[in-house]
This record gives sequence, structure tokens and C-alpha cells, in this order.
Amino acid sequence: MTIPSQQTVLLDETLQTVNINRQRLHSQKPSQSQPEQSSLSRQNSEISLYDQKLPPSSLINDSDNAPWTRKQWEALELWYDKLDRDCQRATNAFYKYESTNYESDNPLWSKEYILWRCQCLDTNTKYHCGVLPSERKRRKDLRRRLKKQDLLKRQNNSHSQQQSQGQPNPSTNKGTNSFSSSSSYNDRHITSEI
Repeated sequence: MTIPSQQTVLLDETLQTVNINRQRLHSQKPSQSQPEQSSLSRQNSEISLYDQKLPPSSLINDSDNAPWTRKQWEALELWYDKLDRDCQRATNAFYKYESTNYESDNPLWSKEYILWRCQCLDTNTKYHCGVLPSERKRRKDLRRRLKKQDLLKRQNNSHSQQQSQGQPNPSTNKGTNSFSSSSSYNDRHITSEI
């Protein structure tokens, strides 16, 4: 009997791992145990994905009393930001100052409903690296304004360069037709070939 050398054992182990890796690469994917769900698309559903994420059914009744509008989102965002982005404290403050109605004892929204909205705001803010929705809107508006100003500067610079070079402004040259100039080029080219 011969004892296999270490090199032979190492070679056998290496070949086994290579074979296992090849099997993994070329084997079929395991079948899914769950049936495939139909994908949501605009053709299948007319409700947006955001609207489909409804709060628990016990919280839906609150929206019947008073609708939750952009004004409420802005107020909740202010409380959330003022109170160090703490959902519980922001919920309590919003409930106390915004939800209670002085004419009646009934609040417009329950604390659970406000907490659910505040958690939505918190998740959204964390997803966007700590930037609040109002701040994102301000940044987007600023980018649009700067882009528009840059475009106007470019147009003014190109217009002033055309006038300084003596070139007519293309917007005032409405009587010329590019088709007629290209057809005269084609006529010259055809006559030179004949």
C-alpha cells in the first residue's frame, strides 16, 4: 500500500472544489416554492403604489373626519424637525396643537393615525439620507432655477456672438428655406456629373 502524498491530496481537494463550483455555475436555479405574484403596473391597476399603502383599517376612519393635506404634512414636518426628529414627541405635539379642535372635544386625527404618518415621514427622511421633503423640494427648485438661468445666459451669449460676427439671427430668418438651398446643391452636383 502506498500512502498518498500531500501534493496528491491537495490536488484532489482542489479538483473537487473546482467541480463543485462548475456545478453551481451550470446547474439550474432551484424551483421557487411560492407561486409567482403578478407584477403591479399601470395597466393592471389604476391606483398608484403610494395610494395602495394604506394604514391599518382601524386608522382609516380618521381620514373621514378631516382630509390629510399638504398643509398637515408641512405642519407635521415642522414639529418633527423642531423636536429632534423624534416620532413620539412630534406626534404628541402635532396632536396637541394641530389635531385638537377648540369647537368640539373630538380631535381631527387620533394619535395612532398621526404616529403612522410621522413614521412615514421618518422613513422617507431616512431613505433620503436625512433630508426632509421640504428641503428636497427647495433644492430641486433651486437646481431648476439655476439651470434655466444658465440656459438663458448661453442663449444670450450665442445671440451676441452671432450679432458681433455679422451673422443673421436664425430666428429672424423665417423666409429662407433649407430645402431650396439643398436642392440647388443637388442640381449643381448632378450637372457636374453629366
